[in-house]
This record gives sequence, structure tokens and C-alpha cells, in this order.
Amino acid sequence: MIKKLLELSNLETTISLRQKELLELEEKIEEKKRLLKQLSRKVRKYEEYNVAEKEAAVTVAVEAEPDSEKKVGEIARTDLVRLLESGRVPQSVIESLKDKRYSKDTFDLNFPMLREVTDMGKVDELKKDQ
Repeated sequence: MIKKLLELSNLETTISLRQKELLELEEKIEEKKRLLKQLSRKVRKYEEYNVAEKEAAVTVAVEAEPDSEKKVGEIARTDLVRLLESGRVPQSVIESLKDKRYSKDTFDLNFPMLREVTDMGKVDELKKDQ
């Protein structure tokens, strides 16, 4: 009978320890959930900021209407170059302008607005519509 009581006591102790471990794990899970929620909020704010930054840059570019009746090519060679060189256009916008689909959707172009030049010897080839 004493042996049974000792076994029962050991079982109760083991169960109590396991319950304590389980509670600690649940607390850790809740803390991870809180951290994940905070991170999700930060990501959402960053994405909203990035979209706002992109829209502002495009608005600046669009609102910078030329004073005279310039042709599109002249605007691209002068005003667009000046805007890009000013450093006011975020890198995310520049990356978008290199995307063919974005250029089609935004400017109705059948080619990317910008192309990256890695070999100056191929500039003439890159100028051709692809």
C-alpha cells in the first residue's frame, strides 16, 4: 500500500511539473504572438510609407509640366534626366520604372521607361524598343 502511495505521489509531482512547463510554454507563445503583432504593424506602416513615397515621387514627376510645348522625347532627355539626377526619386520608383508591366500600366508604353546600362558599348542596342 505504501508503495502505491509513493507511486501516486511521484505521478502527481510529475504531472505538476508538466503543468508548470505547459504554462511556461503558453506564456512564451503569447509573448511571441505579441511580438508578431508588433512586427506586422511595423511592416504595414513601412509598406504604407513606401507606397506614399512612390506616389509622391510620381506626382512630382507628373506635376513638373514643361513651360513650353516640348515633345515627349525632349522631356525624357531633359526633364526626366534632371529629375532622376536630382536624387529626389526614391530607388523603389526607379525600380518600378525599369519594369515593363509598370511602364505599360502607368504610361501605356510597350517597353520599360528606364533600362539599366551595364555596358556603355551596348547603349545603342538598348535604345531600341524591345
